[in-house]
Amino acid sequence: MRNEKRFRNLIGISIFSALGAILLFFEFPVLFWFPFLKVDLSDVVTIIGAFVYGPIGGTLIAFIRSLIHLIISGSGVAGVIGNFSGFVGSVSLMLPFYYFWNRDKKVMAVISSTISMTVIMSLLNYFVVMPLYMNVVGMQLGMSLGKYILTGVIPFNIIKALIINIAVILIYPRMRNFLTKWRNA
Repeated sequence: MRNEKRFRNLIGISIFSALGAILLFFEFPVLFWFPFLKVDLSDVVTIIGAFVYGPIGGTLIAFIRSLIHLIISGSGVAGVIGNFSGFVGSVSLMLPFYYFWNRDKKVMAVISSTISMTVIMSLLNYFVVMPLYMNVVGMQLGMSLGKYILTGVIPFNIIKALIINIAVILIYPRMRNFLTKWRNA
């Protein structure tokens, strides 16, 4: 019985990961002044997956999703940097949302996850991601890194987090009973 449950969890995490990887290909810009910063809805799957399989399951979903996307897109070094950044962003959004949502603090889930993702991604972009893009890939910003973080990364991550959080709030309650039954079957 225990092996059957593990197998069912493995199948579920795989399905969530595949769905997340598919959603990564459907992205849209939200800042017209930085059209290369795009939102996708794969983090909705990661957060809902965390509700079903816990924070470790959600983290695995984000990791596998990013790995699948990297393999399929075959986008070289830039893809490695982007998918690593996407994975970190997913986890920084998912963990606080999961924590507060499960304590029935919905507003705090939205606020804390938005702040977490914005702060972590700003620091990651400033110290790791953009220096890698500029030095390894040859990307040029045309402005200081600090200005890019203030005018691009911060507003982008606030908007992205709010879009993802609202989508989870709208979708998850409608799926909760089905997912609970499926998980416990």
